[in-house]
Amino acid sequence: LLSERLRKDWRFWITGIVLALVMGGLMNFLWAITAWLFICGLAAAYNRMGVLGVVWTALILGAGAIWTLTQHETWPVFITVLIWALGIVPWTQHNARWRLPFALVLAALIGYSTHLFIPIRANCDPAINENDPKDWVAFRGFLERKQYGSQSMFQRAMTRRGEWANQIGQHRRMGFWGFFDQQYGFNDSAFTPIFILGFIGIFALLRRRKILGALFLVLLLLSSLGLVWYMNFADGTRYNPLIQDAYLEVRDRDYFFTPAFVLFGMAIGLGGAALIRWLAGTERRKSVAWPVIGALIVAVLPLRALTANYHPNDRSNNYLPYDYAHNLLMSADPDAILFTNGDNDTFPVWCLQEVYGVRRDVRVANLSLLNTHWYIKQMKHLHDVPIGLTDEQIDRLIHYRTPEGEVYRVQDQMIDAILSSNKGKYPINFAVTVTPSNRKYRGQSIENHLKMIGMAYRLVPEEGEGMIDFDLLKDRLLNVYRYRGVGDPSVYKNETAVRITQNYASGFFVVADSLRRAGDLEGAERFVRGALAMFPDQWETYVYLAQLYADMDRPEHLDSLLLWSRDMPVERERVILNVAYSHRRGGRIDRAEQIMHGLYAEQPDNEQALRALAQLYYDLDRYDTLETLVADWTRRHPGNAEMEQLLTRVRSLNAPSIEELGDSVDTLSGSEP
Repeated sequence: LLSERLRKDWRFWITGIVLALVMGGLMNFLWAITAWLFICGLAAAYNRMGVLGVVWTALILGAGAIWTLTQHETWPVFITVLIWALGIVPWTQHNARWRLPFALVLAALIGYSTHLFIPIRANCDPAINENDPKDWVAFRGFLERKQYGSQSMFQRAMTRRGEWANQIGQHRRMGFWGFFDQQYGFNDSAFTPIFILGFIGIFALLRRRKILGALFLVLLLLSSLGLVWYMNFADGTRYNPLIQDAYLEVRDRDYFFTPAFVLFGMAIGLGGAALIRWLAGTERRKSVAWPVIGALIVAVLPLRALTANYHPNDRSNNYLPYDYAHNLLMSADPDAILFTNGDNDTFPVWCLQEVYGVRRDVRVANLSLLNTHWYIKQMKHLHDVPIGLTDEQIDRLIHYRTPEGEVYRVQDQMIDAILSSNKGKYPINFAVTVTPSNRKYRGQSIENHLKMIGMAYRLVPEEGEGMIDFDLLKDRLLNVYRYRGVGDPSVYKNETAVRITQNYASGFFVVADSLRRAGDLEGAERFVRGALAMFPDQWETYVYLAQLYADMDRPEHLDSLLLWSRDMPVERERVILNVAYSHRRGGRIDRAEQIMHGLYAEQPDNEQALRALAQLYYDLDRYDTLETLVADWTRRHPGNAEMEQLLTRVRSLNAPSIEELGDSVDTLSGSEP
């Protein structure tokens, strides 16, 4: 009866519309919810306010009006009505039809008011003060996400930023089904019975409690498919002409769908309960099957989800972010300005500086945030970064296109401004994570003025290619840096953590290559083998050693790499092929063929292995063997036009010459890994 009355109550529907306006725009929402709160409060308290209620109303609204006029802003209106509504609660027992809308709107506004801690905290000038929302204008921009564009979330949802197939499907960055499929420990086809069990739970709830079941289903759909539409994640297929890039989400977005995962987990539980209830029916009570199946459902499903997801979520002994931030700060010169690339190489550094007090002399300049006016002003006024621009000039900075057609971002302009204003006052460092495209001054690359000093480069006046401070780099790699958990397989490493370890390995390669070019091959080998002990999963280390052993003419060491890399989780075929190439460079053709053929037999669908063998047979004029190889591939992989074309050429030519087959094989072979 209550639900039927609410469905017919216009007040209830207006309340829902007012609350939904939060998706459309901040000011529309605040004005609507404030006005509706005032109307509902007056209606609910009508005839019960008495003298005290009238006095309360007059005092609060009068004081609020004066406050609003003195502030020259509109935000005190919202605070005033909220305070008034809290005080009017004792008189809202008269009209039951207005009480519920009043309570709903008051609860919503109280909940939204928790954001008020943000300007309070911002006015304390914390070291990390993103968006600097000290006043109403900045606070409003913060809530409206102006830093990410002028559109509201609702407006953004109306224009797709990615393909539906990617947003709903298996895309690794934002595909809902790909995340959904992994939550409960039964991936791919094994998830099908679990998915059906969840639907059984929803159906059982709908059958026994229609209204509750309908609300549950609607909430599940809103938190899954509804969020797919609303969040509208970018998949890299929509080209942005301003920044000349097809924007792609920078990390996996599974956490947005947590409510859907929790709700469907409840549905699985309901389905399990319904199945147990059905098995325990009157005609099956004497069977021992239903208690066993029931116990399996109750115990196995949660345990499977726990065991499947525990390792990726276990953070014990995971010091990778801490140590990487420590190593990066230890790489910076005293009092340096350190340019970092984005979130992953900046927030851990801020944490070490502000929480642990490590290297607070270093001024961290985040290039991504240097596109925002508030951050530039903080760097200038709070961190003493030399920026020869007034605040008014900073506020006018925008991206623009050069006469040559290149986009010149605000961060590019700020690098120019800082380097021009610095005049040697502070050392300039760039983190190794900053890409060469961002290491420019006035549009020109500064690569030949950068000297590697560890996990950072130092900007120097002298010019040279690939400059390093050899002794300093070697000392830091061996004696200063920390690598806790890097080579520990029990520590989970996501994509970002893997990139971190690759940066470490790159530093070892730089030192080893310097020793190699100086003729100290033994020293280079010792250094790389030391790196291999710390980074056993880095395929680049094995490849470098393969090339080094080829230079040293040590075939037995080459073959040992095949054993060492046997348990590599990824990219093992790269190691195998490079060992084969190194044998071939040393004239051991038979051994090279044996290794390549072994990889192809082990992985018959590996196109890299096919290309390596095809190139070898072509170079050795073994066209009959090449024909057999390519024919087998095209039979098992129909529709590969490149291979079919090569097969036709091989078959049509009698003892073909290099010139006749050159173009086809060059296209086939590509470059050696």
